[in-house]
Amino acid sequence: MRRTAIIIAAAASLALLPACTDQSEPSPMPTSEDALTTATEEPEDVAVTSEPVETEDETQEPDDGGPPEMPAEAEEQTEEGAEAFVTHYLDTYNASFASGDSEPLKDFGTDSCDSCSQLIGTIPVGGQPGEDYLSYSAPNGLLTPDGARVSIDVEQRTEDAEERVSGEILVTLVWSSSWRIEEIQVLQS
Repeated sequence: MRRTAIIIAAAASLALLPACTDQSEPSPMPTSEDALTTATEEPEDVAVTSEPVETEDETQEPDDGGPPEMPAEAEEQTEEGAEAFVTHYLDTYNASFASGDSEPLKDFGTDSCDSCSQLIGTIPVGGQPGEDYLSYSAPNGLLTPDGARVSIDVEQRTEDAEERVSGEILVTLVWSSSWRIEEIQVLQS
């Protein structure tokens, strides 16, 4: 504690030294670029690390088999955000199918999304772990005046593990401070 007080007092006295010079004009104020390029020395008694300080919340591991975390991009009102939202929905559907917990899917759709409710009804009680129930290719999003439409090719696992059914779906999204699914349509299978 005493060493810290001495360091602070020394630094304060060094800061006052320029005031005791013969210059009549004050030194110019540093610019923002000076702030970016000015080197500073670290005190000897402070450990320097590039690692962030961990808090209790950050050290907790996510539950295995739980729903995936929403990617930041899926929260943007852009074509890429709409595409990320749809792929996140499909990833969450796969996690729900494996675990049997359909609760995470309920926040994705609007109250009027009947196809969302129907898909929630397909989640097996007790789940079916293993290979993803749905696989998909890269989505193709398009912003509309009301929200977005995202088409995506999907493959669905069947009871015969070696057989898969494929098709294209169109997901209609609306934006109301975040994306919500208004309808899911099968275009071709």
